[in-house]
Amino acid sequence: MIQYDCGIQGMGPEEIKEANRLMWLVKGQLCPLEYSKKDIHGVFRGYFKRLWCTKKEVYMVKKDLKMLGTKDNGPRKQKNKKK
Repeated sequence: MIQYDCGIQGMGPEEIKEANRLMWLVKGQLCPLEYSKKDIHGVFRGYFKRLWCTKKEVYMVKKDLKMLGTKDNGPRKQKNKKK
C-alpha cells in the first residue's frame, strides 16, 4: 500500500513506482536514474499535490507504462531490434 505521507527514509518500492507514475503524468517520462532518493521524494510529494485536482484522464497511464515495459521498479534494458 502506498504511503503518501512517508518521509524520505520511509519510501519503499511502491512509493518509488508511484513517483514514476506521477512523473509520467506530468512530464511524460520516468524519473531519471540519476535522481537521488531525495529527488524522487520531491517528485512524489510535489506532483501528487499538482495532480490532486486535475481533470486529466489518468487511467491511461497504466497502458502507457506497460508499453514502456515498466512492470516493476528495476532498471530497464532496451531490446535490440533485428534488422
